[in-house]
Amino acid sequence: AGSVPGESGPAVRPGAGGRASQLPRLMAPGPPPAEWTPERVDVCSPPGCPVQVALVAAGWRHSLAVSVHGRLFAWGAGADGQLGTGGAEAAALPRPVEALGRERITAIAAGAAHSIALASLPAQPSAQRCGGEGQLLFAWGEGRSGQLGLGDRQARLSPALVEHVPSAGVASLSAGAAHSAVVDLDGEAWVCGHNVYGQAGAISPATL
Repeated sequence: AGSVPGESGPAVRPGAGGRASQLPRLMAPGPPPAEWTPERVDVCSPPGCPVQVALVAAGWRHSLAVSVHGRLFAWGAGADGQLGTGGAEAAALPRPVEALGRERITAIAAGAAHSIALASLPAQPSAQRCGGEGQLLFAWGEGRSGQLGLGDRQARLSPALVEHVPSAGVASLSAGAAHSAVVDLDGEAWVCGHNVYGQAGAISPATL
């Protein structure tokens, strides 16, 4: 019988022809950590008052969630500003993104160290609008590859309004490690960010 990952020595499993293949030891002795299997995350606002979650997005080292009422929460690593809390501290528990507290978030995406979110029906009628009527697109976090779509390569610690968005309005959005993409209501795709492998769809591979 082979050993279990976490016990002394590498784990062993049957290989081709009945031979044993070696697996590296992945963890210290003891039960598997909770993150190896899905565990419930209590998203609360204020603390002790759980909210119902409608959307989630997973980045490299951070996560986002949106409540059924459109409130945005973030947790995990924050060194590049990807949590949108105005600082670079990590958060072990979901924290509301206060900068977007007056917006109703309807779509989110998380990259390696950046985040993007779409807000609909701004709470303030006088708020600047871009893209489709009643829509606002925000981006924050690492920006050195242009993945925030803000026309520069600067990081943002708080959500920043993306002004250069499709005039038809945004239907959906997505984020790769260092690039971002949206699909407009006309069915056109718009991409910005890292393009060394052609992921941004530019003619010549380069960082946009």
